[in-house]
Amino acid sequence: MSPLAVGLVLASALLHTVWNAGLKITGDKRCFNAWLLILTSVVATGPALYALARGAHIGPATWRLVLVSSLLQWAYYELLAFSYARADLSIVYPVSRASSPVAATLLAAALGEWPTWGGAQGTAAIVVGVWLMSGAPTRWRELRQPGIVGALGVGVLTALYMAVDREALRSCPVLVYYWLEAALAGLWVTLATWRLRGAVALGLYLRGRAAKVLTAAAGCYGAYILVLTALTMAPSMYVVALRGTAVLWSVLVGGLALREEAWRRRLLCSVLMVGGIVLIAVYGR
Repeated sequence: MSPLAVGLVLASALLHTVWNAGLKITGDKRCFNAWLLILTSVVATGPALYALARGAHIGPATWRLVLVSSLLQWAYYELLAFSYARADLSIVYPVSRASSPVAATLLAAALGEWPTWGGAQGTAAIVVGVWLMSGAPTRWRELRQPGIVGALGVGVLTALYMAVDREALRSCPVLVYYWLEAALAGLWVTLATWRLRGAVALGLYLRGRAAKVLTAAAGCYGAYILVLTALTMAPSMYVVALRGTAVLWSVLVGGLALREEAWRRRLLCSVLMVGGIVLIAVYGR
């Protein structure tokens, strides 16, 4: 894996962590998500139109798949906002990111594709890491912390929409598909926010925050494009494994920038989760 590819993946991981930190610290998380997706789709418009002008083709199956993925992403953003309202960045982000490959492994097993021994070990390492992150509870009701449960749900939704995206990218270029997906997911999130918060609250939220939300949108778009570029330069299993370092970034940002408690213990749990992600990415097939 070239140094450039490594740098791209690490930068992608950091950008993804930063916009999640923006969601964590904002007061109205629904309005943040609505504007994040609106502005992300605006940022993505230029590259998508350029790709279409260069002859990019949208396959017939793309429309059905982008609809499914956008609805999954709507649920993803709703649950992410719910989780960050109830738990720290250094808990929600590691649990959601690490549980996604576990959900993907379990989904593959349900479809008859059983994991390798390395994949099973990686899954076990992540499960133990989540358990320790939750405070090593010994009773079910102690594990049912809203932030933890919500983060696990975010991980499941991530695995589902990524599975849909992989299928959709067979019939649509990345730049065009991401634009369609962001625009449609933004529509669902905005309509829900409009109904629950009202047009006035949605409009006023951006006042004084436009630069911050636009920066978060650029980071959201940049994180996706950087990792896709890295995928053209290195094997996907190494890219996925290295991208797992975002789990560590989130704990450091939460502890050092947001002053969250117990971040050192969470950092140790995150190291275990990253080890699990690496095992699944490299040896899980």
